[in-house]
Amino acid sequence: MRNRIFNKMFRLGVFTYPQLVESIERIRPELIHFHNRQELVDAVTRRLSYKPAIVVHYHRHFAKPIIPSLADLLVFVSRRTKEYVLEKSETTKPYAIVHNPLSMEVLALRESVAGVPAPNDPPVILFGGGGSPLKGGKELIRAFSRLPPGSARLILAGSGVEHLPGLPHPHIEIAGKLSAPEFLDLMRRADIVAMPSLDEPFGLIAQEAMALGRLPLVAQTGGLAEFTGPDCAVVIDPTDPASLESGLKRGLDLLRPDHAAEREILLSNARARLRTLLPEIAVAKLEEAYDQALAHQTQKWNITR
Repeated sequence: MRNRIFNKMFRLGVFTYPQLVESIERIRPELIHFHNRQELVDAVTRRLSYKPAIVVHYHRHFAKPIIPSLADLLVFVSRRTKEYVLEKSETTKPYAIVHNPLSMEVLALRESVAGVPAPNDPPVILFGGGGSPLKGGKELIRAFSRLPPGSARLILAGSGVEHLPGLPHPHIEIAGKLSAPEFLDLMRRADIVAMPSLDEPFGLIAQEAMALGRLPLVAQTGGLAEFTGPDCAVVIDPTDPASLESGLKRGLDLLRPDHAAEREILLSNARARLRTLLPEIAVAKLEEAYDQALAHQTQKWNITR
């Protein structure tokens, strides 16, 4: 606590995780997987009395990615994230790509969904990107405002959505920041889930929407392009207002009874795409990555011995 106070008040940069080092020393794992806080990896590892294999996970696009010098393997959530980090850092460390798997909560909800419910009247479009400029909320509101009044209802979720331009609007509801269960419950009751992201490390919300049988409206940016496409979603260009507006109109058309067959084809294709994102597949890929990291760590030890 003293060190945390020093850091907060005086910006001293002192180490604040001695309990983590003590836990690692007690357990002495052969491999440690850091999923966040890449800036701590070297500081923690240098305080150990031995050198385990170190795996460092990247699932966000930080302005300046940190590549720990003691990492044996980097894991990226998508090819796009790999390209982003490598461009920013020029690292030559070994890496693996492991897409985010469907969560157990979403899989349980998917099992409880009996068929595809009839669309709401008026249809409900859900956006969960918050107020981040990269998520495309501003562009979505602008395109939605061009639809015929009352033709749909847009719900905005996530931190900061209340500050997006174009609000208040008579047909836009602000849900704000929600817990994961609250957001999934809202998604189950929506008709279209929109992800008009200008860039996206992966696209978890689109993955969840596809699993729950919601119609995805997505940009082909970043990781989204790696598991979505025009065969399983309404695809838009988030930088083109006309594309986003026409995408919204097409999504609403697909909800009509006379387009039910076409909509079911998209949803069926979406379910098929998700077979590559099951937890057991991610586990197998992580096991391969761990083997690779252990081999790399052993090779480095033999070379430097």
